[in-house]
Amino acid sequence: MRFIFFLAGLSAGAAMTSLMVKWIEGNNKAPWDGLIKAGALLAPLTICLGLFLLIFDLTRPLHFWKLLIHYNFSSVMTLGVLGLFIYTPLSFIYAAIKFKPWLFETGPFAGLLKPFKGIIDSIGDNPAWLERTLFLFAVIIGIYTGFLLSAMYSYPLFNTPLLPILFLASGLSSGVAASILFGLLFFKSEVNQKKCQIPFGA
Repeated sequence: MRFIFFLAGLSAGAAMTSLMVKWIEGNNKAPWDGLIKAGALLAPLTICLGLFLLIFDLTRPLHFWKLLIHYNFSSVMTLGVLGLFIYTPLSFIYAAIKFKPWLFETGPFAGLLKPFKGIIDSIGDNPAWLERTLFLFAVIIGIYTGFLLSAMYSYPLFNTPLLPILFLASGLSSGVAASILFGLLFFKSEVNQKKCQIPFGA
């Protein structure tokens, strides 16, 4: 379960890292483009891996679908599920925009994904509304675990208002580190176009 929480925080941190670097340094600008792409790719991959592992961590994994149709809006878990409903597809759309040429033109699945190209084109290359919404829900996902644990009154150590902030900071630091590592490993050509200083003074 702790690894699942880590993956959720990592996903949120990677999305926030990608968006903040894009807003501060600009898009398609070396060496930051590799970091932006790395964060955009890590966000949907890690959240999907976390959700997949969460299903098998449940006592009755084949009944996971009941969480999708039964809602209790006074429950922190329900609010987290709704947040994931919005965050996950937005992270995929953001990644699709960043990798549009590869997905729809040169990639091995370009033919299969061609029908979706019109949808991504209609959104645009730099949709401010999507980026701001994704950033907002990345913050929500980042603090969600803290709220979930702080609601466990049987553990007084967890019952503190600082816990969500700590989880957000932890997720952001993990997202920055993973994005830098992922960018250096898989987007080396972009990163090596000029000397790179690690962002955010890390």
